[in-house]
Amino acid sequence: MTTPLHLGVFEILTPSNGVPTWRHPQGRGDRYGDVGYWQGLARTLDAAGFDFLFFADSYGYPLVDGVVPEEVLTHGILFPGYDPMLLVSAVSQAAPSLGIVITSSTSLEQPFPTARRFATLDAFTGGHIGWNIVTGSTAQVTEGLFGITHFDHDTRYDVADEFVDLCRTLLEDSWDDGAVVFDRETNTLIDPARVHEVAYRSKHFASHGLFKVPPGPQRTPVLFQAGASARGRDFGARNAEAMFIQGQNKEQARTASRDIRARVSAAGRDPHSLRLLSGVTVTVAPTRTEA
Repeated sequence: MTTPLHLGVFEILTPSNGVPTWRHPQGRGDRYGDVGYWQGLARTLDAAGFDFLFFADSYGYPLVDGVVPEEVLTHGILFPGYDPMLLVSAVSQAAPSLGIVITSSTSLEQPFPTARRFATLDAFTGGHIGWNIVTGSTAQVTEGLFGITHFDHDTRYDVADEFVDLCRTLLEDSWDDGAVVFDRETNTLIDPARVHEVAYRSKHFASHGLFKVPPGPQRTPVLFQAGASARGRDFGARNAEAMFIQGQNKEQARTASRDIRARVSAAGRDPHSLRLLSGVTVTVAPTRTEA
């Protein structure tokens, strides 16, 4: 029995992710803010059989000794950049069956608005939205840009466990199926018996009340994660549906795969319910010599 490959394309909403391809005569970095460009890319990927378009994201930028090097701005190294969350609805209309994965941080965001955004995007994309969960951030971002506490590595994963748990509670438990009825004869838009208050409290988060967004086709977005540490892999084993693995060769990838699947099994899940993804850089040209 063969296992089908799942293919996605990694993008970031900046002119350059550090490799100056925007300088190439055929580079398209100057169109990073053009919605039509991203819609065209989505249509191309959808027609070619790709599963998803993945958007990395970061609030930060390179610093050296607390100072932004002039080269960062001069050469556009992860600077400037837009918020990919706001691009999703437009892109999904161009390729309705293509999955779109958006990066969102559990260290910088809050669970309630995060659940609200993903529930809305789940509806607007017809159930084709994914959430790439990241926990890491630098002190420059957390303390400098956001003015919030910068936690150590393992504490960030403790926070992330609670963050995802609360999001799932909001997305899965607050609305029963069929709660929205739009019954004109009885003047009933929503069946109150099918909407439930959430009462959640943990070490880092609390939420009590109604969640206004009705469920989309998936309810919870497809959860992606890329933690490489033992703590990160344990988090992914409990929560993720797809994980990125790091490996410079087949043996390293195989070792990582076995370790992660063992952790998934230890978490009480089917180890093969998790999809493992590995990155590859492709240079496209008419011939191997030109590439």
